[in-house]
Parts: sequence; C-alpha cells; structure tokens
Amino acid sequence: MSITTENNEKMITLMSSDGEEFVVEEAVAAQSQTIKHLIEDGCSTEGSIPLPNVTGRVLSEVIQYCKKHSSSDDKEEKELEAWDAEFVKAADDHVALTDLMMAANFLDIKGLLDLVAQTLANMITGKSPEEVRRMWNIKNDFTPEEAEKVRKENQWAFE
Repeated sequence: MSITTENNEKMITLMSSDGEEFVVEEAVAAQSQTIKHLIEDGCSTEGSIPLPNVTGRVLSEVIQYCKKHSSSDDKEEKELEAWDAEFVKAADDHVALTDLMMAANFLDIKGLLDLVAQTLANMITGKSPEEVRRMWNIKNDFTPEEAEKVRKENQWAFE
C-alpha cells in the first residue's frame, strides 16, 4: 500500500515474516532493489509488500540503515563511514550479523551486504576452520580422508 504524506512523500508498508508492519518512505524502501522492483510492478498483498524471508527485528535494522543512507550525500562520507562502523558494532554478534547479511542479500541492498560481509570476514580472519565451525555451530561431517584431500587441494589456504 502506498500513502502520500503532507510533504508529498510516498509511503510504503512493508510486512515482515512475523507479521510486523513498517511504514516507510518510498525513497527509503527503494534502496532495496527487490522492493523497488516490487513497487514498480505494483505487487502488494492486502495493501502491503510482504517480505517472507525477513523478521521484524532484522527489518527494523535494515530500515534504519536505509534511512541513514537515503538522506546522506557525498559530503558526509566520513561521517557515514563512522555511522556504519557503529551500526555493525551494535549488531551484537556474528549470528545477528549473519541474519542481517541474509536480509541484505534477499532485499538486494548492495551497500549493506558489502558492509556486513566485510565485518563477518574480519571476524573470521585468522581463525582456524575448527574455530569458525564452533562460532556458527557447524558440524564437521568430513571423514579424515576427505579432510586431508581438501587440505591438499587447497594447501594455499592452510599456509
């Protein structure tokens, strides 16, 4: 559903996977290429655009990012970089960042995806495969022979 405010700003209603509704300016929502295409195609369900892969908690963070980035200009580049650093720092941990990255990917928000992916990459830099598995609770299902084969094929990564 779209509404026009007193300032002639078009508003869009987004619905998260857990049923939370968010009314945002079209310019903010359109930072997501996915939402932008849905708006252009006139897709909405009962007056809102459903986002089945994004929870309300994560969508509120995505909207916060999009609001900040829609209102900034090139003169504020350093300030925006500092804001981005605080934004990902506030995301708590790698699980919250992973949820945010999945949403940024689904919503096709390149800047947010790049920011979160780089943050996660920095978190795992220098960690062993075992440490990364523990971080994300990933079960090692390789046999010792398979693990050795992977190590030999990708020896450069283990040096």
